[in-house]
Amino acid sequence: MQNGKKMTDPVQAQAFFETSDLVVALIGILGVVFGSFISFLSTQRIERQKSRRDMSIALYNEFHSERMNQVRGVAFDAIRSRPGQTFKFVYEAVNAETKASLSIFLHFLEKIASLDETDMVDKKLLKDLLGRYFAFWFQHVLIFT
Repeated sequence: MQNGKKMTDPVQAQAFFETSDLVVALIGILGVVFGSFISFLSTQRIERQKSRRDMSIALYNEFHSERMNQVRGVAFDAIRSRPGQTFKFVYEAVNAETKASLSIFLHFLEKIASLDETDMVDKKLLKDLLGRYFAFWFQHVLIFT
């Protein structure tokens, strides 16, 4: 029935069903495209989360590496031996080896800040992994002014 009338003409009936089949096919194609798009977005989101997590763990591993432990020890000793002094003052007052350690540690802090600023790390995980260490450094050791 079309517009309340029976379709008695076979050509007209065939055209109606061909149009209906076309509509169903288009709806099916749109469903596939939409589903693929949603799947793509979901995969991208999962990959981004994994990348952030991996970067956070890599920073934690770097922070606890043998080299960084040595660097932090030298930097800590240099800064703690000059209480109340700014980082700049301490940097200018130490020997070349200690300057290198201070620079490496400062660059590590800058790297974390840059990665955090550009949303390349999992902030919650990084806070859980390194937060207590940085709280100590920023509250008790480093004075940047």
